[in-house]
Amino acid sequence: MSSWKAGADGLRWAIVVLCAGVCFTGPAKADELGDALEAASREDYARAATMLEPLAKAGDANAQQTLATLYAEGLGVAPDADRAFALFQAAAEQHHPVALYNMAEMARNGRVNGVGDGAAAEWLAEAAELGYGPAGNQMGALYLAGDGVTKSSGAAARFFRIAAVGGNPDAQFNLANLFRRGEGVPESMAWAYHWYSEAALQGQTQAMVNLGLMYATGTGVAEDMVAAASWMASAAEAEDPLGQRYLGQMYRDGDGVGQDPVAALKWYILAAAQGDQEAKAAAGELKPTMSDTQASQAAADAKSWIAAHSR
Repeated sequence: MSSWKAGADGLRWAIVVLCAGVCFTGPAKADELGDALEAASREDYARAATMLEPLAKAGDANAQQTLATLYAEGLGVAPDADRAFALFQAAAEQHHPVALYNMAEMARNGRVNGVGDGAAAEWLAEAAELGYGPAGNQMGALYLAGDGVTKSSGAAARFFRIAAVGGNPDAQFNLANLFRRGEGVPESMAWAYHWYSEAALQGQTQAMVNLGLMYATGTGVAEDMVAAASWMASAAEAEDPLGQRYLGQMYRDGDGVGQDPVAALKWYILAAAQGDQEAKAAAGELKPTMSDTQASQAAADAKSWIAAHSR
């Protein structure tokens, strides 16, 4: 199959909006915390904040972390970055991994004064070692880029691996990329395939695309165009523009699927709508080879797909 290019290499960083596990607390307070979290899940943030205040004052780390998030985001309370940071810090002193992560995020985003990148990296590292996947993934990204820490692909691989083993799909994707490139780890297509598969099975669309590319090119696995098309279809249905473009290419060429110019143009249109310029160009080349009826059908199919996925 022609026109296969490198897949996705982009680093994926998770952002925590509201996250608190039920730990670091006794049975009675667990019930009270559960009620507060239920109120937050209903978006009754003002009630949640009222219920969380006494728990936070009593030293409950989960309450402190969750209340801090409400203050950081201005949910049910007036936004107050200083109050949020103080609450995150109180929870972090009890080794709450999400609070450590959020402290680092606030520092790195300039929402608190007097905190350098070094301190933020230390908090992220501690959260990662405590098993919080987004922190491990972000630490890996920082080491890979040399952002606030000394650049080290080996350290990046170590943190990606911690988070990947813990089940974080973005870290699994990033670790797979390192194995594919032999960066910070010995090059291994077998391990790249393993971690792309783990990430893809959790819905990580970039990993789906890269698995599709491995099957399409016979890289690390036996060439299997049907499997390649299946993974591209999964990514495309999950709104990944690269997956949509490659699926369009497969329908255009009849690789792994029956040749279908209408389906090909539909997927090119959808990828182009998300800013994929190569898909836009491919659609421009394909459309003149089709009848007006076929082109109109492809456009209608794309419109229907967008409407169905906008609900």
